[in-house]
Amino acid sequence: MIRKLEGRFVESRIDGEAVLMQIDRGSFHGLKKSGLAIWELIDGQRDRAAIISALMARYDVSRERCESDVDRFLERMREAGLVALD
Repeated sequence: MIRKLEGRFVESRIDGEAVLMQIDRGSFHGLKKSGLAIWELIDGQRDRAAIISALMARYDVSRERCESDVDRFLERMREAGLVALD
């Protein structure tokens, strides 16, 4: 399962975007479009495959592109310390 590491960030919504501020680093991450869609699907109940399936049902995208985008996003968020890939 993939889960957000609550307590490590503060999230705000501005004009259809999510802005995440890392509490310990003071750095910001802006999420919109596909990044925001992936972020919203991270609920601690879904794994990578479930997130990809949900996105493919919602958007007209190839499996390869969807997998690549999800993997890149999850790795970036993991490196930032915002999600755990259990």
